[in-house]
Amino acid sequence: MKKTTHKNLSKRLVKYSALSVALAGLTEVNGQIVYSGPINLGGTDYVIDLNNDAINDFKIIYIGTQNALGFQQYGSYNAVLGSSVGSFQYPFGLNNSAIISSSQNTWMNGSFQPMNQNSCAFPNNQWCDGSDKYLGLRLYVDLGPGPGPDKTYYGWARVNVPLNASGWMIKDFAYNSTPDAPITAGQTVLGIDDNVFSKIKVVALNKSIGLYNLPETTDYNVFNMTGQQVLNGKTTNRDYVIEAPMLASGIYIVELTDSNSKGVIRKKVVLQ
Repeated sequence: MKKTTHKNLSKRLVKYSALSVALAGLTEVNGQIVYSGPINLGGTDYVIDLNNDAINDFKIIYIGTQNALGFQQYGSYNAVLGSSVGSFQYPFGLNNSAIISSSQNTWMNGSFQPMNQNSCAFPNNQWCDGSDKYLGLRLYVDLGPGPGPDKTYYGWARVNVPLNASGWMIKDFAYNSTPDAPITAGQTVLGIDDNVFSKIKVVALNKSIGLYNLPETTDYNVFNMTGQQVLNGKTTNRDYVIEAPMLASGIYIVELTDSNSKGVIRKKVVLQ
């Protein structure tokens, strides 16, 4: 089901580059880091779907009337690294390369966990110096049937919060797709040089998916949100367009595999 590249369509898709996302996240034998970014959005609530399965996992909450930014998780098992002080839970503002794993025992899952409130009026906030910091995330996936989670994954989200808590920005996030495996804050690869995929861009326009700055040989798969493979093939150019007029409008996952390094990236796209 391979599709050919059309130069005119490719030029149209390039015009939508502001909507594209630079991808990273490569594999090794034991798994991969799945990376989403850059995002660079802020000012309102933001929902994090850490593993791109169309299920909300975490939420950054902005309350403008209180000049407050906080964090919340969906479900009973998802959690964020943080500390409990009195009746409040404060998410840690981790530095780059901080370890996020099952070895930590300070996982919090309160309904509202302040990151910065009333311009750092609460001394236990760790997001008050205006720099990029990382949330340490624990994701549970219940594969069912039966009670309780079946898989645990660890990830991070990078957020910048100014001193007055206004104009905050989430920049990117990632998780280790190997259950129970650790990740470090800011990590995007597992032992493979990330230069291969660091410049790739993916742009969706109508029923076409534009892929740019690809490795010389790249395999692609397109999955619907139920996990069914609906398209697959191999690219023939560094810039390539997948035409998908037969697909219904909706959300799909594009998976790209470098034939040489076996690095893999996945990205969610919307076809209309």
